[in-house]
Parts: sequence; structure tokens; C-alpha cells
Amino acid sequence: MYRRILVPVDDAETMDVIMHEVFQMCEENKNRVITLFHVLRPVNSLGVGTGYVVNSSDVQADLEQEGYQILEQARKRLFTVGVEPKLVLKWGDPAHEISQYAEHEKIDLIVVGNKDKGLLEKLLSSSVSQKVVQEASTHVLVVK
Repeated sequence: MYRRILVPVDDAETMDVIMHEVFQMCEENKNRVITLFHVLRPVNSLGVGTGYVVNSSDVQADLEQEGYQILEQARKRLFTVGVEPKLVLKWGDPAHEISQYAEHEKIDLIVVGNKDKGLLEKLLSSSVSQKVVQEASTHVLVVK
């Protein structure tokens, strides 16, 4: 049913449950096209203390390296079940980038994790998974 699957990965907290779901999908059908997707939020120059500025390009380079490490970790896990996914790293608002990419690439299903938030955090902000469900023009599976 779902052939082209987009799997946004963020951190170890949600990766285990997401990968479990994706493993099951791949065992059912090895012909699925899996895209692992990670979004980095843009960084501006940061003033730290008096007269000290952190170079945003250094911070961005470090963040990109960490983003590729997250993607590579997820790729290795999928490779153990015989799946070689496509890796995509983007900069921007995560929900927007996920939804836009899914539409542009004609993705059939987006599999996102849902972090458990406390009541105050839920009241103050909506989660990326909630925003993806609202913005995406395709099916979204939210795993907990």
C-alpha cells in the first residue's frame, strides 16, 4: 500500500519506536523506498557575554555533522534488515520542511515519533508531529 515512506529522525528518544515500526513495514514489503530525513533549525550569530560572538557558521557546521550522524545511525539500523534508505538533511522549520518534502517527492506515508511532553509544555507549544499532521498532504503515522 505505502511504497514511498518518509521517516523524519531526531534523537534516540523517538528513534527506537520509529525504527521498530519501519522494520515491520519493510519486512512486509522489501520494495518500499525509505527516506530518512533530519531537519536542522537555522542558527544566527550568538552574543555570549560581553564582547564575545560565536561564529554561526562554526555552529552550523557542528550541527550539520551531528545531523548526518543521526541519519547515519538510523541508516545503519535499517541496513541490518536489508534496506538502503535515502538520506536527506534540510535546514528550516521541521514540520514545514517535512510536509514540503513529502509533497514535492510524492511521499505516500510519513512516519513521525511523538515525544511525551508535560502538561505545561503541551500548553505552550505544539509538537512537530502535530504540525506535520496538520500541514501534510499525505498520510501520517504518529508512533509513540
